[in-house]
Amino acid sequence: MILGMPIAAANRQFYGLSDFKNYKQTQVTNAVNLSFTMTMLGKLILEKYKLKLGCSAMGINDLKTVFKIQKHAQAFFNYNKIESDDLLNSPQFLNIARLEAIHI
Repeated sequence: MILGMPIAAANRQFYGLSDFKNYKQTQVTNAVNLSFTMTMLGKLILEKYKLKLGCSAMGINDLKTVFKIQKHAQAFFNYNKIESDDLLNSPQFLNIARLEAIHI
């Protein structure tokens, strides 16, 4: 016994498994399908950016970096009321993304 509870109950509480025991098969199927869909969508977007940036070694972390840089640049431009299309479509954008990217 751990803290007055049987060991199995203590383990379920420690790992949070008691919160997940009421799922139905349909709910699990929907979650798995959503996960596979999002994975395929990420891979399609990754292939598009590999062609757009000309970097065949680009990975998911690089794609996340590109989106993060775009988000930060957009926030910067909105805050300073600067037109963003000039920078986001220029070679300088790729140089900014290279600061944090792995394979770009």
